[in-house]
Amino acid sequence: MDLLPAEVKSFADRDFNSSSYTSNAIKSGSVKETLQTLSSSLGALDKELSSQVSLHHEELLHQVSNVRELEDMLQVIQIGIDSLQQSIARIAKEVKEPTQLIAAKTRQLIRMQRTCELLRKINRFSSLLRKLKGHMQAGNRELSKAAQCLYELEFLRRESTLPLQGIDAVDSEVRWIMKANEDVSNNASRMLMQGMETQNQMEVTLAVQVFFNLGQLKPRVEGSLEMLLDRIQKSLQGIAASNEDRSNLWMRVERLTETLHTSCVQVWHLQRVLIKTKNPLNHNSLMDELSLEKEGGISQVFWRDVCSRFASKFQPNSMPQNVESTFINEFPKLNRMVQEFFKRLQNHHELKQMKSRGLGSEEQTLLKNGLRGYKNVYLRRYGTKLGELLGRSLAGKEIPEDLQNVTSFIIDHVEVAQASTEDLAESVAKLTSESISQLAAKCASLITPDPPNISLDNVSPALLRNIRIYNLLWNFYWTINTAFSSPSTTQIRQTMSHSMSEVEKAANLIVGPLFGKFTRQLEQTLISMHREDFSGDKLTTQVDTSAYLKTLQGQVYSFYSNIIPKFLNGQWLQNQTHSLTSRLLRFFVRHATLIRPLGEAGKLKLAADMAQLELSVAMLQPINTLGQQYRSLRALRPFLFRELSSIAENPEKELPPSAVFHHLLSRAPVDLVSPHTFHKMNVLQYSDWMDHHTEQQIWEKVRDCAVHYAGQVNAKGQREYTPVYPVLMSLGQPLVDAWNEKMNQQSNKV
Repeated sequence: MDLLPAEVKSFADRDFNSSSYTSNAIKSGSVKETLQTLSSSLGALDKELSSQVSLHHEELLHQVSNVRELEDMLQVIQIGIDSLQQSIARIAKEVKEPTQLIAAKTRQLIRMQRTCELLRKINRFSSLLRKLKGHMQAGNRELSKAAQCLYELEFLRRESTLPLQGIDAVDSEVRWIMKANEDVSNNASRMLMQGMETQNQMEVTLAVQVFFNLGQLKPRVEGSLEMLLDRIQKSLQGIAASNEDRSNLWMRVERLTETLHTSCVQVWHLQRVLIKTKNPLNHNSLMDELSLEKEGGISQVFWRDVCSRFASKFQPNSMPQNVESTFINEFPKLNRMVQEFFKRLQNHHELKQMKSRGLGSEEQTLLKNGLRGYKNVYLRRYGTKLGELLGRSLAGKEIPEDLQNVTSFIIDHVEVAQASTEDLAESVAKLTSESISQLAAKCASLITPDPPNISLDNVSPALLRNIRIYNLLWNFYWTINTAFSSPSTTQIRQTMSHSMSEVEKAANLIVGPLFGKFTRQLEQTLISMHREDFSGDKLTTQVDTSAYLKTLQGQVYSFYSNIIPKFLNGQWLQNQTHSLTSRLLRFFVRHATLIRPLGEAGKLKLAADMAQLELSVAMLQPINTLGQQYRSLRALRPFLFRELSSIAENPEKELPPSAVFHHLLSRAPVDLVSPHTFHKMNVLQYSDWMDHHTEQQIWEKVRDCAVHYAGQVNAKGQREYTPVYPVLMSLGQPLVDAWNEKMNQQSNKV
């Protein structure tokens, strides 16, 4: 390109366009100049070509010789190609005729094979047709074999590779075969339904075998389930569209549960047959062939469909007003009918000893969810009405004598719920428990605080009001507990136990402080025994009752006559009187043994006081029910008169060790002081201290007194101790240990 003149370099470009070049020359008006330039350029090119040829003359000659050799070689190759084409043509001529012959024979063989195969199928068709006619004449006994023949005939007739349509011998029998297929299907369907209704295993087994042989098992089973579901659906629609009275409505519900029961039993029967019947080819059960085992079998599939329809059709909002109102107001009856339905199913399942799973709690819950709307409304109305009854009963200024309307309402509803199902009874009991807690809280808020001291002669209006509240609570408590005292109501009692204990706590807010104040008054009276003179040794024929005990008798009698009768007698009151009398006897024994000095005449006087105390206590509580406290009182009387040596050999085991120690100290000289004197306490302070400490701690106080006494004797250089000292020291710890062991044994028995 560099050797070319500049004027013609553009002619060497690949995109050179002669028309464009010419047009440009014309437009520029320099055609003549362009022609001259091109002529001179051509001359220059000719010179350049000549120059190049001269320079490369030898090379050009060599290239010309190579071209000639190539032309010779090309001629030789062309001759070989012509020879090869002639050979191919000759071979093709020799092969063509045998190939055509082989192709013709092959087509003939294929046609013969297809004809033979078709003849065999026709022969098989004819053989099956003859068997089918024989089976059809045999009736239901060979219905399964007829179904097998029909399935094979249909397969032969419609096989895609060699269908038998268009063959006269086959087409002439098609109508009869279709009729036979229809007869077999109808007979099997009728046998299946009849067998399910009568629980005839043989008929159901034969029917499912027929459908399996026909290849129709799954659609036929699904059709049977759908028919049962439609029957249930009609029963549900009959209830939803009912405008009849209550009796007819409940008859419809009963028919629905009967339909549910019958349908479930039929489905279970069908499932049992499907599990037992085997596929003769692979020996799998027909249930496996349905591919429903993972879903729990046809019974679970059926039950889920039942619950789905039940939930959609049995909701409160989908029912007429009268039906909805009846189901809500009498929900326990509806719930009981459903529960009885489940019990009947369970009894049937256990009676038949089915291997398949029955309706467990999960399946029952699915159906019960359809009743949840009615249950919630029923419980809500019950809770509301119970709250209104309680509110009206306690709304007035006067405290009512009882809550008969409330207790009757509670008992009626709980008993009805219990007769229905346990879960409904539990729900009603929980609501009842909440309302009872509210009752207890309300009554507790109505209690009027008592004055510090109680008047035994004139009962105050505040106490009378509190007593009315107590009687109201006790009457309520006793009525409810009595109504649910049987073993069958144990769960109900447990559910309401917390709220009933709150009722008892509210009542104890009345009797607890009252009896506590009266107990403290009696204790103050008994404390005054220490102001009595028990030191005399002169015996007289007549022993008068002490002044403090006469006062106590008057107090007990007034309490017994003026206050106790106003309370309703019951376990709560008995518990309080038992605590009162037990405390009274224990307090008397304690302070009787603390009396110092105690002479022989004083012992007789104290024994007489004990007899009068028994009479006073007996007004409040049977004396023989006071257990250890009464035994201690009875043991104290002879113990007062026993010799010191006798006590040392055989100490009194029915008396608390502290009483024994204190009485021994009453026989000692003044140098061996009592614990309250030694520790600078008065008798009442020491008694309060004893209430909060054990016998072991009391003994340690007594032992301190004895050790201090011994130190004084030793310091004075005296040779002998009082006879009480060695007896006290020898009895001390063993007596405490024996008493503690005895108390532990009694606690274990309780």
